[in-house]
Amino acid sequence: GKWNTIFLAQSKKLQPHGFKITSVKLKDKKLEVNLKNKKKKENCYGEYFMIQAKVNGKWYDIPAKDDMVFNDIAYIMKAGGKTKKTYDLTPYGELPSGKYRIDIEGASAVFNL
Repeated sequence: GKWNTIFLAQSKKLQPHGFKITSVKLKDKKLEVNLKNKKKKENCYGEYFMIQAKVNGKWYDIPAKDDMVFNDIAYIMKAGGKTKKTYDLTPYGELPSGKYRIDIEGASAVFNL
């Protein structure tokens, strides 16, 4: 029911790459995320994302229980553009209750389980 930080890597400081997550909604083990390009020019993002848990006031990277692979692809978003993406949390197994965040290109949003 809770995380043991001995087995987790502490998250590095987020380095946003010009994106902002404007909303996040958890629905049936899937996160629906609205992503916005804050730059005044085109910007690219990929499929990669990271889930992190807040434990004792610090953020830790949560490893997936199942092997996860991501296509090495660049989605191009125009200046000021917005998109809705869905991220599946199933590979992480049963996550204990707590505060989590998703990290996409250094942009993050907090959600609770």
